[in-house]
Amino acid sequence: MFGHTYIACTDLEFLEVAKTDGFDIELTCQPPNSLDLIVLDLGYFRAIQALQQEMKWKSIDVLVDVVTQSYYAFKPNLSNFVWLSLQYYMVGEVINIFVCNAYKIPHVGKNALLRNGELPISVSIDPETVRQSSSSLKPTTF
Repeated sequence: MFGHTYIACTDLEFLEVAKTDGFDIELTCQPPNSLDLIVLDLGYFRAIQALQQEMKWKSIDVLVDVVTQSYYAFKPNLSNFVWLSLQYYMVGEVINIFVCNAYKIPHVGKNALLRNGELPISVSIDPETVRQSSSSLKPTTF
């Protein structure tokens, strides 16, 4: 369901409507290996899905109860792991590969860092890397 559009980028009906009333709307598809940068998908929704798969439910009411239980079962300190994962993805992979689609998800051992008292609050990035990756982006006009 996610990661693709419901219509083709070349859909003639869409292309025609996208040019009406002075608009110039362009539909682009997400690359097939595009990194998921939605923080809820990285953490909380995965926790809900894991709990939902462990429990049997046969009605919407029970599903709502399962989701509610997962909310209360989600440990708040895991939120830091989720945000750090997002930052590592963005800094270590998305930015460093200069908008390429050949990334690997970094594994930094957050549990070990936490045990050693070395878990960062945020991830830093070299300003030169930001400059280089920014200059590699194609300009977009609005």
